[in-house]
Amino acid sequence: MCRLIIISLFFIGIFFNSKTKSDKYDIEEFYSGKEVEATSIFLNSSDDIADDIKTELQEFDLRLGKYSISVSKIDDNLYKVDGKDIYIKTKYCHEYATRDDVILLVTSNSGYTKGEIIFNLE
Repeated sequence: MCRLIIISLFFIGIFFNSKTKSDKYDIEEFYSGKEVEATSIFLNSSDDIADDIKTELQEFDLRLGKYSISVSKIDDNLYKVDGKDIYIKTKYCHEYATRDDVILLVTSNSGYTKGEIIFNLE
């Protein structure tokens, strides 16, 4: 009985000491951003005028490789590379970031995923 309790406590300790969330998230797309002139107007998908537009994002290919960068969260699944006009659209990423150091792994310029972004570097 005592062994069973010790073994149970051991596995409970492993469970609670392990990370319960993933720090790696898939990247859906890379965008370059440019400021929009105040005289521009845009239509959204339902033909309504979208006002208060500040930045236009356009897809672009990022060179394959591993990058150490700093990012800030702009919106759900959208991060901006600090000091650059580069935006990263992620999949199912809910990390709050304000000038957080991350690793960016760019593995492809086409397909379902373009790479990974890794948070919580320690």
